[in-house]
Formats: sequence, structure tokens, C-alpha cells
Amino acid sequence: MGLDEKVSYSITVENGQVNISNDSSTINATNITNGIDIEKLSELINDVKKTAGNIAGNDKEILTSSLDVIEEESKTSKPRKSFLKTAIIGLKSIKGSVEFTATVVTLIQFIQSLLYKKENGNYIKKKFPVRNFTYK
Repeated sequence: MGLDEKVSYSITVENGQVNISNDSSTINATNITNGIDIEKLSELINDVKKTAGNIAGNDKEILTSSLDVIEEESKTSKPRKSFLKTAIIGLKSIKGSVEFTATVVTLIQFIQSLLYKKENGNYIKKKFPVRNFTYK
């Protein structure tokens, strides 16, 4: 490519990152999706699925839908907290083995980082901006 040639890029990205460099540039980049360690979350979800062996019927349906909601919401840039809270309530309602309960508790603690901030060792509900509404 000569100096007078124009360089153009056509890039489409969804929930990702693009870095373009030329000459002897250096790029230092970090890709964080809404602050969630997706690999760790997937590992925790798989652990819950592995320990859910004897769960059947309505509890199995609640488990599947709750885990699906957690997976889908964690992929978005702004997870809907009400959906995550509902999924947590669903997981808490399932009676299972000690192993299952332990993996569910670990998953819930991981998800709480999205819903709460930790101060002085305690979880405190995150505050959201107040929206002003006008009623007519």
C-alpha cells in the first residue's frame, strides 16, 4: 500500500470492542461488559446445573427459567435488576440437596454485585437516579 492510498474499514460490533492500530502503535485495552466476569458466571451456572440432579417438576422449570434469565441479563449492557431479583427469588424457592443449595448461594452472592454495592462488609442497595414525572 502506498502513502497516497486511502484506508477504510467497515466494522460491525455488538457487545464487543474494536482496536485499530497502525505503524508502530501500542494498544492497551480492557473489555468489561457491565462489570460481570462472564466466564465466572458461566462456571457458577454450570455448577448449579450439575448439582440439580434430583430436582424435577415445577422446581426444575423454575430453575431453568431463572438460570436463563440470569444468563440473558448478564449479557446486556444494562441488566434489568427486577428480572435478576425475580430469578434470585425463584432460585431461593427451590428445595434441593446441600450441594445444590451451596452452589445456588454462591451464584446469588455473585449476582448481588450487580444489585448492591458492598460497604464495610455489608451489601447496601444501589441508589438510582430519581426521575421526575409530570402528571396532567
